[in-house]
Parts: sequence; C-alpha cells; structure tokens
Amino acid sequence: MTHRLLKFAAVLAGVGFAYTYPRYQREKKAALDRLRAGSQIFQSPSGELEYQVAGDGQPILVIHGAGGGYEQGMLLTQVFDLTRYKIIAISRPGYRLTPLATGIRPEDQADAACTLLDHLGIERAIVLAISAGGLSSLQLAVRHPDRCAALVLLSAVTPAILTNLPGAHMVPLMRLLMSSDYVLWLILRLGTRALMLSMGKIDPAQLQSSQNRRIVDQMLEGFIPSSDWRTGTINDIEQVYDMNPNLTQQVSVPTLVIHGTNDTAVPYTVAQATAGAISDARLLTIEGGTHLIGGTHVPEIRAAIDAFVGELK
Repeated sequence: MTHRLLKFAAVLAGVGFAYTYPRYQREKKAALDRLRAGSQIFQSPSGELEYQVAGDGQPILVIHGAGGGYEQGMLLTQVFDLTRYKIIAISRPGYRLTPLATGIRPEDQADAACTLLDHLGIERAIVLAISAGGLSSLQLAVRHPDRCAALVLLSAVTPAILTNLPGAHMVPLMRLLMSSDYVLWLILRLGTRALMLSMGKIDPAQLQSSQNRRIVDQMLEGFIPSSDWRTGTINDIEQVYDMNPNLTQQVSVPTLVIHGTNDTAVPYTVAQATAGAISDARLLTIEGGTHLIGGTHVPEIRAAIDAFVGELK
C-alpha cells in the first residue's frame, strides 16, 4: 500500500512539475526583461551601481531591503507626488545588476551611494531605508552627515536587532529557501498568504484598498527570481552579525522611524530602541502593521513623511 502511495505521489509530482515549470520559465524571463529595461548603470569608483530616477523635487535616496532591488524604491513613485520629490532608487551590492564587489560592507555601500549622488549633481538627499537597507543607511548618515538631509527608517534593521536575532539554525534554512528560483516561485504562487504571514499577521482590512493590494503584490513579485538577489541577501545576513552595536547613537541627522507593532521580521522593539538611541528622532507607530507597512499603510506613511520633510525646510 505504501509503495502504491509513493508511486502515485511521484506521478502527481511529475505531472505538477510538467505543468508548472514552463509557466515558471515564462514568468522568470518576463520579470528579468522588465527589471533590466527599467534601470541604468553608474560606474562608481568601487564598481557598477544599478539605479533609476523619477520625479523632480526634494531628492529621496531609497535604500532597499532584502528580496529585491531598485524596483522596491520605485514603488514609492506610486505613493508620493513626483512634482515634490525626486526618487533615486538603487540596487545595493549583490542585488540585481550591482555586483557584490561594489561594496560588501555597509560602510562601502554607503560610500558608493554618495558617489551616485555626486554623479547626479545632488548635494543632499533624504535617505529612506527599507528593512535590511537600514544597515548601509545608518552608515551613510554617520559617515556622510553633510549629504544626508534626514533619515527615514521604514521597518528597518538596526543594531538593536542584535538582541532579537534568530538562532544560528535559521541561516542555513534561509539559504535553502533562496537556493532555487523554481521552489521560491512555487511558494509564491501556491503559498503567498503563508509568505506574507511570515512577516506578521495582516488584518484583511489592510488590503481592501486597490493601491495597497497592488503595492504588496509588486513587493512580493520582486522575489522572482531569487538568483537575482540571493548574493546580496546572504551578505546582509552576514553583515547583521557584524554590526557595530553603538552605531545608532552616532546618528546626528533628523530621523523618522516608522514601524508596525505586528512586524515579526524586524520586531517593533527594534524600532523603539532605535528611536530612543538617536538624539533627534521620532517614532511613528503603525498599530497592527507588519513588515509590509510600505504597502498596507500607504496614506499614513505618506502623510508622516510629507509632514516630516515639511519641517526640515
């Protein structure tokens, strides 16, 4: 009986693979074609740096998180008034078309981002960090405060996470998850809800807005293919364990920390500790928000950043 069940399962898996793999290949190619058509390459002193620019106004340099690249920053073009803001979105080293050699350490990534500002003729920019982008954004604020008009930390990783890190066994599990483009595509297609829940329990009401649903969907679509960001994410994991625990206290620029109370990827306590450690910081708490508040709480975040930027002038 067991042998028959195993044989049936093997046949079922084969049929499923034959049905899904061609679709996976088409979607992977379409994703890469779309991503490659939307960016430019800047030859920085340390290596190539992928970026895209949109808008005309106050410059916002967006430092993306794991699982994507410059396109995470470009999602803000759906949120902000592009007559008021200029969005400069980069792909950090190890992500998309930016090779890891351009900047392995967060310090080097911050320096490379400043050379892009030089290239674009931008003297100062607001630095907006998403999730793992907090690593290099903090370095930019500390190493180049004259180039950083202000800092916005959105669900961001900071040294405060050192007291909340998962066990070492999580690292090989994450490596395994990222090891196959096809497997991650299947997870996304068959288990999107489970993937979203891994970042915190989302209230269905948070996705009633068509804009919210669209942005969250596009965030998750950026995971395809994982080979396009795997190297950078593995590097981020390694760099987290090597962070300077006192880095946050060295930030002197005005800072807005935005974080959800239901964020399980970067716990809310990280935001509380971060806001408390920076002398000129304020904390916007998104009650019930998860790690995806950039998509689920668009009006609140837009209003908060508009008000914050308005006070800088």
